[in-house]
Parts: sequence; C-alpha cells; structure tokens
Amino acid sequence: MRYVQKGSCSMIATVAILLFAFMAASGNVVLATDQSSLPQENRSVAETLPATQGLGSDRLSLGPGLVLANTYRDRQAIGAMGRMIDRGWHIPHGHMVHTTWLHQPDSLITGPALWYGGIFGEEDRYNAVQVSPFGAYFGSANITVTHDDRAVVLGHLENLPQSSNFFAETLPGSSIFTPVTAANGLIWPKAIWQEAMFTGDSILHVLALDAANSSGDAYPLVYTRYIGSLSGLGVWDSPPYVVDTVFGFGFDLAASVFDGKIALVWIANLPDPGDCDTCSSSTGRPYSDRDNDLYFQISYDQGATFAPRINLTRNVDGEDGYRPYTELSALISSNNDLHVGWNDRYWPTEAGGEGDTDALQCRMSYWAEGLGFEPDNRGRIRTVADLNYPQPNCNGGMYQLNGAKMSVSECDDKFYLTWTQFNSRFVDDDCASRAGEGDPDGSANGEIYSSASDNGGITWGYPQTLTNSYAPECDSATGIVGPCASEHWASVTRYGSPLDCYGVVVDPSGSYSGDHYLDVQYIDDVDPGSIIENEGTWQLNSLKWFRLACTDPVPYPRMAISVDWDEVGCPWWKWWEPCLVEVQPSTEREFPLYMENVGNLTIDYTVWTEEDNGPPGWLHVEPFTTGSLPTGLANADTGTIVINWNGVAYESELLTGRVIIDYHDDGVDTIPIEAQVIGMSCCVIRGDINHSGSGPDIADLVYLVAYMFSGGAEPPCMEEANVNNDGSPVPDIADLVYLVNYMFGGGPPPAPCM
Repeated sequence: MRYVQKGSCSMIATVAILLFAFMAASGNVVLATDQSSLPQENRSVAETLPATQGLGSDRLSLGPGLVLANTYRDRQAIGAMGRMIDRGWHIPHGHMVHTTWLHQPDSLITGPALWYGGIFGEEDRYNAVQVSPFGAYFGSANITVTHDDRAVVLGHLENLPQSSNFFAETLPGSSIFTPVTAANGLIWPKAIWQEAMFTGDSILHVLALDAANSSGDAYPLVYTRYIGSLSGLGVWDSPPYVVDTVFGFGFDLAASVFDGKIALVWIANLPDPGDCDTCSSSTGRPYSDRDNDLYFQISYDQGATFAPRINLTRNVDGEDGYRPYTELSALISSNNDLHVGWNDRYWPTEAGGEGDTDALQCRMSYWAEGLGFEPDNRGRIRTVADLNYPQPNCNGGMYQLNGAKMSVSECDDKFYLTWTQFNSRFVDDDCASRAGEGDPDGSANGEIYSSASDNGGITWGYPQTLTNSYAPECDSATGIVGPCASEHWASVTRYGSPLDCYGVVVDPSGSYSGDHYLDVQYIDDVDPGSIIENEGTWQLNSLKWFRLACTDPVPYPRMAISVDWDEVGCPWWKWWEPCLVEVQPSTEREFPLYMENVGNLTIDYTVWTEEDNGPPGWLHVEPFTTGSLPTGLANADTGTIVINWNGVAYESELLTGRVIIDYHDDGVDTIPIEAQVIGMSCCVIRGDINHSGSGPDIADLVYLVAYMFSGGAEPPCMEEANVNNDGSPVPDIADLVYLVNYMFGGGPPPAPCM
C-alpha cells in the first residue's frame, strides 16, 4: 500500500489545496494536525500539508486522505449509499469533485444539515457551504452532476411533513444553490441527472420511498422525473410510477451517458407462493427485511415507458443459498450495460429462527448485463469476495453484515467494487474496548476494501484494504487507550478520471504508474458504530477524501466451500464448525460438498480424509481426490462427503475425523466431521465373539482367549463379547468363565441380544 500526496495542477499554485470554507458556527480549524507521535505507517498523509483554513481537523485518526469537514453524524445512510461524491469538468474550472454529507455541528442540539464541498483540482481550492436551511433536519444526502458541471444536492427532510428536497447549483463552480420544487412525501431519494434527448432539457430521475402512502414496514417504491430547468421552471411527473412494495432501503438507479437508457434496481421480498416470478410479496415475508430477491427494470426512453421487470436472483423457499440484504449499487457502463453490486446474506433451507436468518456472513456479489443468465433465468452472478467468517468478538452493528456500503465504479476499462468490511478471515479483534465489556454490536472498526475486474465482472482480483488502520481495544470514550479508527460510510465516484496531480492518492499496488483515479469520501469514525442506533459515543469525526489509483486486478486463487448439512439441521455455510451427524449401523449417509473458485487464478487442489477412531475407511469423499478448478464462468465443482462408507461401522460409537482440502501453496481448509452411529445394536448372538453369525462355539472361545491373553484382534461387536450381559464395555475374565461354564459345565446360555 502506498499513500502519495500529489502536487498542484497549476503552474502558479502552491502544493496545498487551499480551503475557502463557508464559516460555520463551529468556526474554523486547521486541516492537518501533528501526528509525529504515531508510527510512520499509521500517519495520515494529510500531515504533509501545511496548516490551512477549513472545516475540519484530522483528530489524529489513522485513515488516509484529506479532511474536508468534521461532523458528529457518523451514519450517513441506511441501506444503499447512493452517491455522495461525483465528478465533472467545465471551462474555466477544469476538473471538479463534488461532495455532499450530513453535517452535524454538535451532539445534542442541532440536527444534521446538507452540506456541499467543491474541490477545484486545477485551481487548487475547495469551497464548502451549507445547502439546506438552518433548523431543517435531514436524514440522507446524495449528489448528482449535470453535463455542464453543476451539482445537484438532495436528501430527505425528517421534519414533518417529510419530503425529498433538491438544491441545484446556479452556475458551475459557484457553490451557490437554489431549491428545486420539493417532492412531498418521498424519503431516502436516489437521483441521477440525464440530458434530455432532442430538447436539451434537464431530466432529474428520482427513485424514493413514498412515506405518505406507507403501511407499517411496507413502503411503495416510486419513480418520478423532474423535467425542465433546474432553476425551478421544471415540472414533476404526476402521479409517480409505483415500481414495487418494499420493506427495506436497498434501491438505486443508473443512467446512460449515451442515450435514453435508465435502470431502476431494488431489493424486495420473494414472490408469495403462486405469484409470478417477478411479483414480489406486497404483504411481507416472515423476515421481511431479509427474505429478498433483487429486481431491476429498464427504460430506453428516459423513463417514459419501462420494459417488464426482471427478478435477477429468483430465490426459492426450501433452497439454501443467499439472499440480497438491504444494500446495493448500480451503474450503466461506458458500453451501456447495467452493472450491479450488493451483499448477499447466507440463508438456510428452513429459515427457522433469528439464529438462522441473522447471520452476518455474506458474499459481495456482482452481476452485469454482459454476463447474461443461467438456464433457469437467474442472473449469472459472480462472487467478488467471500466474507464467510464468524465475528465472535464484535460486529458492524445495525444493518451491517460482514461487508456493507458498497459502490460500483468504472475506471480505465476496469470495474471496481468498493465496500466497508468488519474484521476478516484472519482478524477477529479489531474492536473497540467496549466489545470486551459485553457490548459487541457496532463495536467493530470498519476498513474500506476494493476489488477490480478487467473482464466485465467475470473474475475479480484480490480484495485489498485501502485504509489499513488496525486498532484493537481502542477506547474513544475515555481516551485511555486512544481513539478508534473505523473507516465507514464510503462513497465512490461512478467513473474515474485521468487527472492525477492533486490530492492524496491511495495506491493499493504500491507501484502504480498509470493516470486514472476514482475519488472516495468516507467518515473516519473515532468510535465505531452508529450513534443514532446507540452504538458507541458521540464523537466529532472527520469526513475524508482521497483518490484511488485504478490499479489492475491482483491475481489470487480463493476457494469458497460449503457443505449441505441442512437435513441434519446445521448451517450449511458454517463448514468450519463440527456438525453432529447421526447414522444407522452399516448404512452410508451422504452430504454434498460445494467448491467454487471465486478468485482469478486456477486452483489445484488435493482432498483427503483423516479418521481419529472407528473402523478404517468410514470417512470418504467422492468423486475427486485431486483436481484443478478454473476461474471464470465454469468455476465450481460438486462432490460428496460419505459418512460410514460401505457401511463399515455397525456398532454404536462416536466417530470423529476431518476432510482436508489442500490448495498446495495457497492454504488448507479443514472440515471437521462428527458422526454418531446409533439405532440397532451390532449384537445378534451374544457369545458369537468372532461375529460369524453362529455359535457360541469353540472358535469363539479361541477368539476370546487370544484377544484377552495373546494380543489377538478386538471382537467385531463388543456387545456380543459381553457374554454375561453385565454391561461391561469390554470382555473380562467373568465373560470367559461364563462362556466356558456354558459350553462345558452345563451353565445357562448367554442372554439374548436386545
């Protein structure tokens, strides 16, 4: 990882980006603070700038980037992030980066307001202004940019009556905003600007929830357009188009820069039994915020009409797999294809309770039109990152799976998925100290990760952390240990740009020599979690910005495995935990083993078994012992774990062992196996020591004497060797005396087997 401070684009500018800030009530503070007491690898690159006038200070946080502002509001969105940062270009200002955020200057009194920041790259200056009126309480913030580089800031007003409010910049680079007519009753809006074909008008496409017509947790998801001048002379479509009924906050929209194509993408419940495949439940599933499919609908005439909706995931009751949660990001690419990224929660066959449906394990999933569909009409979905690991000590908190808050972007003919991740397969203790005091929810420090694809989303490179600010047992509340470092609530520009001469650059490769970059903003939270959900403490946090080098995908092999334990009631995704399987004597039991190469290199593997006890060969895997799993679309293989192979175990006992999958130089996965042989006893004829099916006879007596006194073989069925039926687990001298007395002294026969 390399953090680089870029120089000025202007021949006459200084190295620093000067901050011409709107003077907030909270006053002005310096941008950079002294971090000399921190290890070099933990210092923010903002330290390299001279002290400049602005809205924020670094707060000694560990995340990279320049500070744009400080805010007490950590949570910037519920569900989909939308876009809070965008870019444009205009003469004479050149390249510009437009940002927005929820700014809250104190912890208790003033509600968050919409703020805007304009970064003028070639003029080396930064303007920050409050956009929404004083006293208005806003619950979300998003931004879009017109073709002539004017920002449109939007959010929903929490003050009753609720509404979506839009503010348009009067002139490019002016940082002066005027309100556009509000969309009453709509909340959590996502918007994108598109130049109207043929007329030259503006079209502001908006997708939002209709709070005015909601019922309980069910909200109409509606699409509307503002057509005409953003100076207030335009009109809203009336009535809005009702897209669906939803029970969460996962929706986004995307627009083409070439023609009239737009896409609405959203997460809604599975269809009810008997409904069509694309008809999501309007009444709500038992787990209405989780039991979801992902849908989309496309218009080719700028929203005037829409093609039929498509259910991309087509999940089915009674099938294990994944369920889209409540977050996604959408983009229409430079080749005019729709691209979607989201997080998929692991889902059991039978969603029998909160413990089954509330797992934080997930995958970062991706689909693009160029990938097409499977024969069953499900999208050919790709895995960007397999985040299947437990978080025993802390987690990301309300609405946060292991991976959350993703953005889909395109840069230099490559695609990027960027997200916040809490801990990893190798780290489970990046937690605030309160986690050890019985408060794990929201106490995990977030890190921003990114992965790249250079083939349209078919394969993805190694997910790389962009922030790398490990801070275990941090304590922001008391300051005894030091502030936490949770990089979260990130937003990334839709498209990259070729300008590389300003700002802080995060280079995951450490050796990038190209000239294309994405812009990233995030909250550097010094006490993780969402204070709105009572997670953590009120803290003044930095809003930071950096440029992400558009590096090539990092080659890596990565196998994702799962075992279908569902018929015995074990979570199928928790393959690393022992699952107690009951088997009948002399009877096989089979469980499917799934292997998927989610990396971008071919994986060579070897599979073998180890047995701790029981008859040799009771554990088996078929049909493969060695193999090679390619990357790309044909990247999965299915085998079978066979317990009590060939029925060799017929006596009641607990068998333990493991299946080992060795990826040679790329690691090992171990699947623990526990099998309880139960049911009928192996005992058929008590005293039939050699288990021949007849007797007792002289051969049985010889077998027992050899076992007891000469190191002979163990009786195949210990219960048959318990001749006197006293319950002893192994035969002893009393059993031998009993057998001799029966055979030669007229004693009673051994008791029948039960």
